[in-house]
Amino acid sequence: VAPPKGWPQPVAYLLTANSDFHQEIVDLSRAFVSRYPDFEPNHSALSYYDMPYEIIPHPRRVLIAGAGTGNDVAAAVRHGVDRIDAVEIDPVILQIGERYHPEHPYSSSSVRIHVNDARAFFHQAPKSSYDMVEFSYLDSHTLFASLSSLRLDNYVYTLHSFKEARSLLKPNVILVLALDGR
Repeated sequence: VAPPKGWPQPVAYLLTANSDFHQEIVDLSRAFVSRYPDFEPNHSALSYYDMPYEIIPHPRRVLIAGAGTGNDVAAAVRHGVDRIDAVEIDPVILQIGERYHPEHPYSSSSVRIHVNDARAFFHQAPKSSYDMVEFSYLDSHTLFASLSSLRLDNYVYTLHSFKEARSLLKPNVILVLALDGR
């Protein structure tokens, strides 16, 4: 997406797979949003990515399952999270985020990248250690046709996964679940 006049870099990228929309990378940096508060698609994405931090204002440790190209990770960095465990099963998606995300969230010293299946990571992670566990948009179109009913999230959005993710949370904190309404 072309930047508004005067902004030096692209502010959004649309990633497609198998001729179908897959992910959007957006610049929600304070510098960009304060200068262009109504610019789409960034304006509508801001409230989504910042919402968990309005509920839990200062989490110290966050786990993001399905970190993708980095929008959720960038939100955690913007909100000053001390340690962010970014779990993504697809190393190519991570590389795209590392290279193209305008906020460069994967370069932050607070981010630990884990190329792993979310379910496996839940099983390996220390119990009661996170202030927030976020299930990001977990959907893979890269292996199947866009009309397929088999999706990656079918294997992660399960009762067992939710119970394991809950065991990773400290008392009185939240689990965030993002579902794509498209």
